[in-house]
Amino acid sequence: MKVSIDIDDKLNEALAGVIAKIDKRKLLDAAGAALAETATRSFREPDKRPKQWAPLAASTLKKKHGKGNTLIDTGFFVHSIVAQNNTVESINVTTGASYAGYLQYGTKKMPARPFLPFDPGMGELSEAGKIAVEDAVEAELKAMFPD
Repeated sequence: MKVSIDIDDKLNEALAGVIAKIDKRKLLDAAGAALAETATRSFREPDKRPKQWAPLAASTLKKKHGKGNTLIDTGFFVHSIVAQNNTVESINVTTGASYAGYLQYGTKKMPARPFLPFDPGMGELSEAGKIAVEDAVEAELKAMFPD
């Protein structure tokens, strides 16, 4: 004797119910915070950068009196990176530094030193960005659906 029950419709209903309970805004807020933290950490942790930074020019090192703290003088820029005004469709990582774009993309006189965790050429998250988002979303889902 063989009994077969098709559960596709019931499974789809159950999944739809679970998905409906997910607060997407919370997931995006967690992902945004993780991306902002990754960007902030990239100033001191090279493995968080989407690509290796060029060394400081000799003239810049002279101005810094030999100290090689790349891109960190007062700390304003580093500490101004935040995720804010996220929607259910987008994450916004911003900084209060008006010169951030010059650092991210470079200029004619200065090489790019990207700090935001995405590949500027491809427009995709860097490996560090992907890991940060996955970890943040997983933690948020575990909080929403504890075992």
